[in-house]
Amino acid sequence: MKPHHLVLILSALSAGCTTTLIVKRFNENEPKTAVGVPFPLMFTQYEVDVVRQVVGCGSRLKLKVTAEIKGNKAAPDPNQLFVLDTSSLSSPLKTSDVKTTYHPTGAVATLNATADDKSAAVVANVAQTLAKVVAIAGMPGAALTPGVASLEVCEAPTIAMLAKALELKKKVQVSGDLVDSLQSKLEDLMKKVNVTGGHPDDATKKALSATYDALATASKDHGDLTEALEKAMKAITFKETVRWPTNGDTADGAVRMPLAVLRNWAKVDDQDSDNAAISLSLASAGGAARSSLAQSQTIDPTYGIPYRLPALGTIRVCAGMSCTPPDESLTGSTGAVQQLGYVYYLPCTSGAFTSVGCTLEFAETGELKSAGSVQKEAAAEGLSGAFKEIVTQVGSAKEARSTAELKKLEAKTAALKAETDYQAALKASRPDSNAATQTEIDAQNLQADLAMAKKKKIDADLALLEAESKVKP
Repeated sequence: MKPHHLVLILSALSAGCTTTLIVKRFNENEPKTAVGVPFPLMFTQYEVDVVRQVVGCGSRLKLKVTAEIKGNKAAPDPNQLFVLDTSSLSSPLKTSDVKTTYHPTGAVATLNATADDKSAAVVANVAQTLAKVVAIAGMPGAALTPGVASLEVCEAPTIAMLAKALELKKKVQVSGDLVDSLQSKLEDLMKKVNVTGGHPDDATKKALSATYDALATASKDHGDLTEALEKAMKAITFKETVRWPTNGDTADGAVRMPLAVLRNWAKVDDQDSDNAAISLSLASAGGAARSSLAQSQTIDPTYGIPYRLPALGTIRVCAGMSCTPPDESLTGSTGAVQQLGYVYYLPCTSGAFTSVGCTLEFAETGELKSAGSVQKEAAAEGLSGAFKEIVTQVGSAKEARSTAELKKLEAKTAALKAETDYQAALKASRPDSNAATQTEIDAQNLQADLAMAKKKKIDADLALLEAESKVKP
């Protein structure tokens, strides 16, 4: 479903006197300020997926940290809450109609208007996606071999699951190579069938049938091994979604890794959750923007309905408790940011014997689209190149198979998107400065290998679907 625009329209017919829509600042300690329609200012909040994966044990626990900005949305700013006094437009000689609806986020959706089904602006210009390995000293555990001192910090189940994942990785690679080989053979046979106008000789039919069956079996085996690898990796991987910031006056922040999760993997101290933290920062990217988010902006609602005109800003996500240059970002994005922009006012006053229509129109992400006049719609950003390629590939099978079969593959493809996005990060990932072992380097690549294994399974399924009509009556 496409996102909606948020349209605010106030209208009043007047005769005999002038009235103005009164806007009050909400104060939780003064109930009288809560009388009317809530109208919070919006601020931009980001959704960031953070993944931490065990890639090394021994004297130090080593984690690969990646982050991906999934998108942004407008949220009510808890520091800037206002109330519209709907009765202020009315008088003995005047009527008014003020109705407000809200989205689940608390953002104003409509006021005497319906929402248009149009595309909203989304987060744009992802600058880079990297992976970083962090080392956590932890506390040495007991000896794994009687009589031999041990510097092992990982718990035994973590060591075993990491070893299992690396072993499954090898099996998945072998099964994937077999799938590739059989798929290539099937494609060659299909070309031969097409050359004969769909009437191949008996030998070709038998070879096609045998290859089809072999690929179906190999694809199933590869899928089972891939699922086993994914299950093993879940035990050494922690994924969380961070929603940041929590208000419009925050420029920097950090999110620690839950200590309980770390202690499932290794023997660690309380402060080790800081070592596996991610930090976030938000700053102006130029243009008309607030110089600092350190303090709330002064807003005087007596001037009219306040609204923000977003400014260009950049969010950075880094590994560690701070995100200051020259620290390398795990990921970053530049786009419109509500709280970096200045506050403006739309007065809504109805003079004697006049009618007034006060209109504000916002995208779901909070960007102003019009204030009394319609502005041209901003084009939404497209999907990632990797996802486009896969969607195109699945789309090519539409001519070959039924809708039900295709939807099954499209569902798998949608689930694959998050995994394929990690490939760029893993290509740029670097081993720990302390001479990473080949085992640790292999562990860093587990996520990319899993993504490629899933893609091979989808490729094989598509090939089988296309060949099915040639093999089965």
